[in-house]
Amino acid sequence: MLDLSMENTDSVWKRRMRLAADQPDRADTGYWLLPFRNFIADCAYVVGAYERIADILVRLIRGGIDVFVLDIPAQEEEFQHIHYAFEIAREKLLAHQ
Repeated sequence: MLDLSMENTDSVWKRRMRLAADQPDRADTGYWLLPFRNFIADCAYVVGAYERIADILVRLIRGGIDVFVLDIPAQEEEFQHIHYAFEIAREKLLAHQ
């Protein structure tokens, strides 16, 4: 299904994701591509401990990213986890201004 989907897109970001999904997963990146690779999600998942996720968010924000699109979580409590990771990232950014 993913290959068929790739034939019908001109999206640069999706093509980059596809190239990354063809590589072996590396735990040190914090990105989990299995849901994308298996055509379950149209995005990478950021996974890890709160501090690790916050560090990734800080790096992205400092790199100019100011919009984050979230997949719909399987359980509502996931929103609390997401909020907590963003809150830690906010604290880290404020501490280093």
